[in-house]
Amino acid sequence: TNQVWPGDNLDAKATVLAVREEAGQHFVDLTLSTTNQDGKEVASGSATARVDPRAASRRHGRRRSPAAMM
Repeated sequence: TNQVWPGDNLDAKATVLAVREEAGQHFVDLTLSTTNQDGKEVASGSATARVDPRAASRRHGRRRSPAAMM
């Protein structure tokens, strides 16, 4: 990775690797990357987030089964 300096423009990106269910809970596995204005990577990592598929259905005004979210 490269150094970040004041005034740098940073672009962060998250990519979904997997959507999965374990013990009735839903998870999204992500890879993370941040690049500077020269396109050089300054930070990278991974994350797992627990998600509620019902929340997306409520926001969009429709009901979907958890299986339909996968």
